[in-house]
Amino acid sequence: MNLKSKPFNVSIAILGHVDSGKTTLAKMISTTKSTAAFDKSPQSQERKITLDLGFSSTKIPIPEHLQKRAEEMQIKEIQFTFVDCPGHASLIRTVVGGSQIIDMAIMVIDITKGIQTQTAEDFIIASIWTNKMVIVLNKTDLLPEEKLKKRIELLEKHIKKALSDSPFGNSPIVSVSALQSKGNELVMKELQNMIEIPERINTKNPFVMLVDHCFNLKGKGTIITGTIIQGSCSVSDTIEFPSLNEQRRIKSMQIFHEDVLQAEKGDRVGICISQFDSKLFERGIVCQPGAISSFTGAIALFNRIKFFKHPIKSRSKLHITIGHETVMTKFLFFKPPKEKKEVSFDNFTTDLEYLYVDEFKQEDSPIFALLKFEKKILALNNSLLIGGKLEIPLESNECRIAFSGQIINGFNWETESKSLKENLKIASFKFRTGLVDRVQDSSTLIGKDLFGKGAEIKRYSGTQVSIENKDGKKTDGTIISSFGKTGKFKIRIDSNDSSWIEVGNIIKMRKTKYVFLV
Repeated sequence: MNLKSKPFNVSIAILGHVDSGKTTLAKMISTTKSTAAFDKSPQSQERKITLDLGFSSTKIPIPEHLQKRAEEMQIKEIQFTFVDCPGHASLIRTVVGGSQIIDMAIMVIDITKGIQTQTAEDFIIASIWTNKMVIVLNKTDLLPEEKLKKRIELLEKHIKKALSDSPFGNSPIVSVSALQSKGNELVMKELQNMIEIPERINTKNPFVMLVDHCFNLKGKGTIITGTIIQGSCSVSDTIEFPSLNEQRRIKSMQIFHEDVLQAEKGDRVGICISQFDSKLFERGIVCQPGAISSFTGAIALFNRIKFFKHPIKSRSKLHITIGHETVMTKFLFFKPPKEKKEVSFDNFTTDLEYLYVDEFKQEDSPIFALLKFEKKILALNNSLLIGGKLEIPLESNECRIAFSGQIINGFNWETESKSLKENLKIASFKFRTGLVDRVQDSSTLIGKDLFGKGAEIKRYSGTQVSIENKDGKKTDGTIISSFGKTGKFKIRIDSNDSSWIEVGNIIKMRKTKYVFLV
């Protein structure tokens, strides 16, 4: 199979609370399974829950609404790759890693239990990556016919209300019994109605693949399976394992058991290499040699998740997940003055003086952040990320996802932070306050209590201050000299209207300090 004849891949995450029937549903709507599908691991079979990402697929003809687009792109067939994600709350790192390769999502809800803790968290995770979802009410076989219709109506009403201000407010809701294979055609119909052919930009960029499984295949070699997130690869290409500093040549490739010569961004592919110990590599990144660098620091753009109820303070630490890797990370938040520039991925520059933000609140989104990782990570600039407080106890029923974001620029903290500190100006302001002691005339006043006795007030000549009264009226002024030897000082009033200024009004002087992470 060559690149033009292979189907166009669309990845669909199957999410939901533990024991909601995700894996059973995946079996129902799939026609082909991968080497990592349907809880094949001994641990999953023993515990009877999904412990790792599972992959399966099915092919569909081009839906009518995509005929023209598919013809333009020379696509003859579409392949749905289903990513079966664990439902247990303790496996959130695996869910986050799997969610980063998806184009659409299926949310499976146990019809007898409704929205549960992990269901709600999965809605949040999915909303970061996609706005396309089919909601599946599973296990209809557990309810008698006379109660089923009423339960469906009640649950649909509750779900629509809960999702009314989310990207999934208008998502279709279907009822199925995955165990009895009833309703699979409803799920597939909604997926086909919803599907669009996603943009696969940067397919000419260097090859990068998120690997989720690595194992030996007797008589063949070592197999790595994963999803290509950038570029393309071909048989005989040399690929690199940057975490191991090793390179291997691609012997052969398959997409769900079909041999291919090439694979591109968006494809889930199995790559066969030789003379490689699979025990050295479980999951992570492979790429074109030299395409990936390691980071220990980064500038990023963040958006806060409104359901996260804990404060997010500068210089605090949270978990960050990028790809399949989770690392503890320290933050410092900052933003430009409102009148200067909006906060966006393309607007970051070291030419601007930024304002330090002590606590990242909802109204601050989006915001810039300086990141310091506790260990090296492998990632691309522009990589998507999720941050959270993953140590929150499972029984607390709290949202652990704090923010989502994107890396603007990664760097080596040890060698580059000194230069960045000199160029990245993040200003923290402290205010010193005094009082109006005397109004000398309409343009001059005398202040006190801003400086101590014997202070070198001439150092502050030309410094801007503000004068405020108890009603909130204010104007600016400039310190021009000391006045006597008791710490008093003279201020020139900048406003033409100073008639309201009187003894006892507050004088504020702002002191600027530039901050950085240590």
